[in-house]
Amino acid sequence: MGIRPHKVAGYGVTNIKVLDKEVIDPRVDWERLRSGELWDATPQEFLSWMKKNRTKILELARATGEAVQFTSFDWVVELMEQRKLPEPAQCIHYHHEGGGLYNVLVLTPPDMTDTWERYDDTLDWMEETHRSKGKKSWVMRIRDAGIYPYNGYYIRSRKPKQSFLADPNQIPSDERTGHIYDELGPVLLTARAYGLLTDKTFGGPLAKGAFLRHLKRDFRPPVPYTILALILWSECFKDPVAFVNELKPLLYLYWG
Repeated sequence: MGIRPHKVAGYGVTNIKVLDKEVIDPRVDWERLRSGELWDATPQEFLSWMKKNRTKILELARATGEAVQFTSFDWVVELMEQRKLPEPAQCIHYHHEGGGLYNVLVLTPPDMTDTWERYDDTLDWMEETHRSKGKKSWVMRIRDAGIYPYNGYYIRSRKPKQSFLADPNQIPSDERTGHIYDELGPVLLTARAYGLLTDKTFGGPLAKGAFLRHLKRDFRPPVPYTILALILWSECFKDPVAFVNELKPLLYLYWG
């Protein structure tokens, strides 16, 4: 039958620790990840779990800064009820034994697999086989502010040690530079505002010094509620808050 290309977009990490082809990364319970308990779960069971554990998911959202995102938990649940969902374990992509990369783990939102994931696509097969001259797996960081429709802004995932509102020169007085503030400074910034503050490409950076370092270190694109739910439901990730804050938007092609 041969191996086939599997392309997914999602949120993941590219630094899984491996020693002599054995996964040793302490962030993940690998035995549980491979267990039948996870792989036997149905889409309906996962959706029911989400509804019953709404409070727990929103607590993780608050702990990681996700509570300020524009999409609501109830809207996501309503969207899931209208779609054909995959088995939840199929949304956790770690497949080095089947041709994937050892260092890459990607989570795909169960509500987005119809547009964020495809398998055995003829165009992918031709492109990867002929342009790349072989069946090579690869991963690419998506540098935009998340993946549509969960995109368009950056959120603060870690509080700064100082208040940047104390010095009016730290934050430019421009209405384009943000949406939500607290006593320490910005909590949520639009993608345009973040670009103006941090990136030369957009005519910036308008930010400087400690404030610029804070924006680059402690802000990230939002992570969908269904990814938070997947992390908690699976019980495979030992420190959910820390793991969520490591996630980056990725495009991943692996063979299997």
